[in-house]
Parts: sequence; structure tokens; C-alpha cells
Amino acid sequence: MGAWDYGPYDSDDGEDLVDNILEKISKPFTRKRDEKYFYSEMRAAIKIICAIAKSGYLISPELLITAQEKLSKIKNDESYISSWDDEHAIKRELTKELQSVKKLIKASQWT
Repeated sequence: MGAWDYGPYDSDDGEDLVDNILEKISKPFTRKRDEKYFYSEMRAAIKIICAIAKSGYLISPELLITAQEKLSKIKNDESYISSWDDEHAIKRELTKELQSVKKLIKASQWT
């Protein structure tokens, strides 16, 4: 165990904690069947991943790209969209979520 700087993620313990969280919340991305039944879980996981990234933790670009792909799939699933009372509201929310992920992907290209 050791620390290499003064930030919350600059130690083995801090980094391990976040890595474990990311591993657990990324599980919805690996489901092969009936994926559409886990859209809300995926969206929540993506929101947490974005919050972690915005806090200064380096998220792998691959994970962010997967998050973008999943959100795009959700946004384009008309049966999911039409299941909401206000289709425009869910589309707006998904658009905001996608924009947040895209910004993080763009920022990660410079690191």
C-alpha cells in the first residue's frame, strides 16, 4: 500500500475502492439477453460513472464509449420511449445524459 500524491484517488486504497465500484456498476453493460429490461439500471450506472469521472478519477475511454453506445441504443428504442407518459421528457433526459458522456469522451482524448 502506498500513496503517490495527496488526492483521494492517489493511493492504493482509494484507487482500489473506485475500481471495485466501477467493476460492479459496469455489470449491466455485459448482459447479453433481455438487455432492454435493464435500461434503467444501465442509465443509473452511467450516471454514477460520469459522476466519478467528473470528480477527477480517470475512467477508461473504452468504458465511456460503451456507455455512449448503450445510451444511444436506449434513446433509439421506440418501444422504451413510448412506454413513458411524456416521450419528449425522456428523450430530453437521454439527450442530456448522452451529451454528458460525449463531453467526458472528448476530455479523455487529451489525457
